[in-house]
Amino acid sequence: MMEQAIAAADSAYDQARQYKDEQVSAIRVGLAPSISASLMAEPLSRLAHRFANLRIDLVERSCSHLVEGLLENRIHAAITGSNEKFPGRINRLRLFEESYVALVSRDHPFAQFREISIRTLRETAWLGREACEVKGLFERTCFGGDISPNIAHWSGSESHLQHLAAAGLGALLAPEHFPRLPGLVALPIEGNPVRRHVDLLVVGGRRHTRVLGEFVKFARQYEWRRCLPAQDARAHDNWGQRKETVRTMVPDADGPSCRNGHRMAVQMGRYRPLAQSAG
Repeated sequence: MMEQAIAAADSAYDQARQYKDEQVSAIRVGLAPSISASLMAEPLSRLAHRFANLRIDLVERSCSHLVEGLLENRIHAAITGSNEKFPGRINRLRLFEESYVALVSRDHPFAQFREISIRTLRETAWLGREACEVKGLFERTCFGGDISPNIAHWSGSESHLQHLAAAGLGALLAPEHFPRLPGLVALPIEGNPVRRHVDLLVVGGRRHTRVLGEFVKFARQYEWRRCLPAQDARAHDNWGQRKETVRTMVPDADGPSCRNGHRMAVQMGRYRPLAQSAG
């Protein structure tokens, strides 16, 4: 009996120590699909220097799944750009505000201009993102609810969408902070109508682990705007000397060839495949 009691006590001690080590040396952070892991580079690097043998788990899930994971303690914190209402137990810490921009290939007819007008974007071929957090806002502010964006191609992967945009298959609405391929140009949208807040979510009333406490403390003090890229210089080349707008570009009736063989129309501000998409 004594040996069994000692063995049980040793087992309980080992389990408690393992639990404590897990609490101290691990952090699980969830990211919404529209949030780049590049935001986490400096914060997590500092945490790794602060805590020896720190294990970092990054997971990508939809906003609803992130909230579920927080409440069930499967993740410690989440970063999202959604403006939806969360359960009362979820605490929201605002990190920064950002705009959405239009990404186009560097040989796109719009690439040399300072911004894309509302009229032009309504007639532009777009790349559709599955579960887009700002879809409703984009349609309300830029299309007025009476028409829908011309969606030429779809994907649920940010990387895939950027490669489609780089291939000249359409414009991509993307968060300002998101790293982009070298072959893409970021264009502001006239009036800057699509903006959002990026927030850190944690569960209120729950005792934080040491690592999570440090992470939240750092998030409150960090200058997150440093994560936003500088404006793409090429989009402003010769601005001031060249005053023409996209609507003055009226090429021959056939239009230029796209890399994928599509014939593109660039007439009176239009840029889309001649064949209508199923979007």
